Amino acid sequence: MAVDVDPAMIAYARQHNNAPTIEYSIQNMATKWAHLSPDIQRLEGSVDLIFANFSFNRIRAKSQLLSICRRLLATGGQIYANIVLISDVNRKAGPNQRRREWCPSPDKQLAEWRQLLRDYGMAVDVFELDRQTYCLTRQEIIVYVTSVVLDYKMYFETDHQFECDKNDLMEILYDLTFNPSTDAPDPKAWTRFLANESVADGIVTRQVLRFVCN
Repeated sequence: MAVDVDPAMIAYARQHNNAPTIEYSIQNMATKWAHLSPDIQRLEGSVDLIFANFSFNRIRAKSQLLSICRRLLATGGQIYANIVLISDVNRKAGPNQRRREWCPSPDKQLAEWRQLLRDYGMAVDVFELDRQTYCLTRQEIIVYVTSVVLDYKMYFETDHQFECDKNDLMEILYDLTFNPSTDAPDPKAWTRFLANESVADGIVTRQVLRFVCN
């Protein structure tokens, strides 16, 4: 069973893999059990593997999510998750920019996941941090930054608040990602990149948590 909260993602998946052995479901997995679809509820206690690739990090209600996962797993079933840790935007915030207290450091994110897995009685087989580095073309950089900024949206109370802060966040995210070794913040790093078309590529480094538990 393949699950996503976004109907467009499910439509894309169906278009690219319509094997009869796959059942697709549009579902928010961080909700109460009673609000899950009957197709999900019927899997209670019978799922051997829950695989999540860069999706758990976009769910704010992590405790609710893991409670659902725990209820779905069969005895001996496993969760295998890859989670991108968000960068601490406060590290590159300029002196005139407010601190974003809602933004946890990578260490706090790791500690939160450890504690949640412990709270739900999960036996952790693997819990490791991987630093991935790769080169992106100019167009890939634009797609990357505009996509990564969405990882911060869940921390805002309203879409309006996020939209008001989005441009500043993109400046900081570009600076964090592509100028990581400089301590002094560049409040217009993203704007300068967009204006300078001679910049053809860039190196991205991101931290990915991988855990396997049962």
